[in-house]
Amino acid sequence: MADKVTKAQLKNGEILLGFRKQNKLTQSELGKIVGLDSRDISKYEKGLRAIPQEAVDVLNSTYNLKLKSTGKVVKYRISGKGISPIIPDKKTTPKKTTFAQKLKAIREAMHLTQQAFAKKFKFEPSRLSRIEAKKTTNVDVNSLKALDKAGVDIVSLVR
Repeated sequence: MADKVTKAQLKNGEILLGFRKQNKLTQSELGKIVGLDSRDISKYEKGLRAIPQEAVDVLNSTYNLKLKSTGKVVKYRISGKGISPIIPDKKTTPKKTTFAQKLKAIREAMHLTQQAFAKKFKFEPSRLSRIEAKKTTNVDVNSLKALDKAGVDIVSLVR
């Protein structure tokens, strides 16, 4: 299924096409300049695909174009062959653990109920329940101090 074409993609495509025509470049030649495939250049010019952020940055800084940011944060590798996206492997990329999951794991490791954990670490019981339900992340400073005093690594907890 094709992605939705955005106005920014169409505008960027028009700018790229104008730049290429003005400088009498073929899609292949432009592709070599910015390190992208000529088939991709065609899709960028038509607005069918967003121009990679690295290419937007290179074109804007080197040729003073006014391409808009794609808004997509994608990591790219620049090599002798050009600019290519670094696609994370879903099998090896660990999922980020949320604050709620970390706090619940600490509570369960201590074999405490929510009520006992709340009492021991100066949490308001309803707030602890809301945190574990991922409805809030607000924590009282006194609760963090109590966790720190018990030896819990607060920095890794809140990261």
